[in-house]
Amino acid sequence: MKRSLGVSIVIQTLALIAAICLWAGLCGAVDSSPSPQVPVEGKITMVDFGESGCIGCWMQAPIIERIEKKYRDSDQVAIVFINITTHVGQVAKYQIEEVPTQIFYDKDGKEVYRHKGFIFESSIVSRLTKMGAKQ
Repeated sequence: MKRSLGVSIVIQTLALIAAICLWAGLCGAVDSSPSPQVPVEGKITMVDFGESGCIGCWMQAPIIERIEKKYRDSDQVAIVFINITTHVGQVAKYQIEEVPTQIFYDKDGKEVYRHKGFIFESSIVSRLTKMGAKQ
């Protein structure tokens, strides 16, 4: 009886840990697809790093979508989103300390600006314009 109670407690504890991990997005499957290549060669590139469990990222997402649509057909600008939950290796590679984080690269691939936290659409457009992007 004692042994089955102990096994039951262990199973319940593991189930609770798994549920917490899934809820927090910590145990999700890692995307096996290759990470996006950034910066995009020959283009001004803005990379937005975020994840699904982040409120700031959730607020940032529609803005990034609008910016991406605005420049979708541009031969000058690339907008890239990298989910750090599914592309875990990118955190160290790009030295991401918090999310959301946006990194802006010039057309030669040099990082020219980095912003941590939520950023307004007007600030993104202004930054891209200063870098030579045309809408």
